[in-house]
Amino acid sequence: MVGRLMRKPTIQDVARRAGVGVGTVSRVLNNHVAVKGVTRETVLKAIADLEYTPNPHARRIAGGKSYTISVLLPVLTTEFYTRLLDGLEAAFQEARYDVAIFPCWTAPGWSVTWARTPWPIRPTGW
Repeated sequence: MVGRLMRKPTIQDVARRAGVGVGTVSRVLNNHVAVKGVTRETVLKAIADLEYTPNPHARRIAGGKSYTISVLLPVLTTEFYTRLLDGLEAAFQEARYDVAIFPCWTAPGWSVTWARTPWPIRPTGW
């Protein structure tokens, strides 16, 4: 549409299109075994028709986990740390985690202070 922004489809839109509840759509998205084949196919078709993609932030909030790993490193300019970060990022991406990388300055106690800071969404791991 010219002059109007198209909004992204929501899980409610998918449920409406498929004629099921939001919980059923959620179970299909999470590959839960309790959804019958015909229902699963109907929901998957609605997802494809609407080009729906789950909101990763909403999934994290609803699930109670941030799926973020924070990495504190003293120096990021050496080849050792570059390779280490490449490996960490690849492994965590495969497990569907985000990696937040923070340089850790050499001031005594800095990393402890950082770790105790009340961030809006706590990392799943350090």
